Amino acid sequence: MIHADKSRHPNKKVDQIFNMIYFLNRDWKEEWGGHLELWDKKLTHCEVRIAPVFNRAAFFLTGTNTYHGHPYPLECPEDRRRNSLAVYYYVIERQKSENYEGWRNFVDWMPTTDEEKARPLRESQPQVFRFEGKKLNIPPQKTDESGNS
Repeated sequence: MIHADKSRHPNKKVDQIFNMIYFLNRDWKEEWGGHLELWDKKLTHCEVRIAPVFNRAAFFLTGTNTYHGHPYPLECPEDRRRNSLAVYYYVIERQKSENYEGWRNFVDWMPTTDEEKARPLRESQPQVFRFEGKKLNIPPQKTDESGNS
């Protein structure tokens, strides 16, 4: 699925600003898919597709509307996997901008296949799903009086 990352650091003054994804897939074939896609902030189209071939790294700024991911199911043989290593760079007290609206504790998912759009929503974490340009806010999991879920 295409998504914009959540703020990973527990300290709300520490913000992720930069991603690096390093691909570890020897002899990866183009027809297997798994391309990393970088989408425009309005989620209307893919701007860049990066094949996950061995020893390739993708670097990109990240923010609350920096959408990326691999939206289509892999078509590789059953004995193969798409492997990557993700590294994140953080700054202290990142300023709000066109690409960053502030610290948040949810991933903004954009379902891309019919199967993903039909999948039941998980209630284990706050999430925002976008369907046909409209936001659907999913509430956090309910807890009992003692705070247990």
